[in-house]
Amino acid sequence: KFLVNLIKVLKNHNIQPPASVALYCAKDDEAPTDHLIQRLFDMGFHIYLPKIGKGVGEAPLEFHPYKPNDSLTKGPYGIMEPDSSPISNFIPDIIICPCLAFNRKGHRLGYGKGYYDKTLSLILNSPLEQKPLMLALAFSCQETSTPFADALDVAMDGHVTEE
Repeated sequence: KFLVNLIKVLKNHNIQPPASVALYCAKDDEAPTDHLIQRLFDMGFHIYLPKIGKGVGEAPLEFHPYKPNDSLTKGPYGIMEPDSSPISNFIPDIIICPCLAFNRKGHRLGYGKGYYDKTLSLILNSPLEQKPLMLALAFSCQETSTPFADALDVAMDGHVTEE
């Protein structure tokens, strides 16, 4: 159902293949991404996976091209990351972010290291022809009415759930 709902959001924004989509390798209790990655790739989208840049804790994420069955290695926080080289200064058309919680105001609660917020802030403050569509991917039970945003948080354009 995640895929059906994501396709609806992309259609509403007139986004279609061969657009570039940055996803992530889900871990633990995160919304699953394996099927999304495979299906979007099969539909003709270009898939990119994030990898923590040099200087863990300070550097933003780098987006690496990915095709299903490419090799992945375990990164610093146990998250599977691509082995490929990043494309310098590359900004995907769509960036799909993991979260622990989200609200209807576009805010997402991450894991506290700020990698996505730092990266998105850098992207939004760079000269852009078009801003990427930024979405949170989560289970519907992760929605909250709690206003948890702080000054460094970057609001999402929307969210995608299984419902």
